[in-house]
Amino acid sequence: RRELAWAMENARGGARIAAAFGLVRATPNPSEATAADAAAALAALGDAIETGTTQDRIFAILVAPRGDGRIREALRKASDDPDQLVAIAALARRLGPRGDTDSAAAAMAPEGAPSITFPFISSAT
Repeated sequence: RRELAWAMENARGGARIAAAFGLVRATPNPSEATAADAAAALAALGDAIETGTTQDRIFAILVAPRGDGRIREALRKASDDPDQLVAIAALARRLGPRGDTDSAAAAMAPEGAPSITFPFISSAT
């Protein structure tokens, strides 16, 4: 958890989003000790949805938990974004199946994959 918090505070782009996602997953019911990390992680994901590059915004849209109010608001705003790729990803996430926070990302993972993968997001873009 300490390493994820450090990465979230010091990394940029996809690494920051991945660290924030890891913190959110690691604290489904945050205690007082971890509530600040979870809140910071949700804020980082919301910021990434609102202000990141197209690639980072889509990554954050796919992994951010829809149960958080700030995330829902960021997804709503992104649904009307002039960047059509972001808008489509946000709309799909908002209208997609309800369930756990990983449902959108898990639906894209190959069957039997050991973890969530994002094959369409490459560092070459």
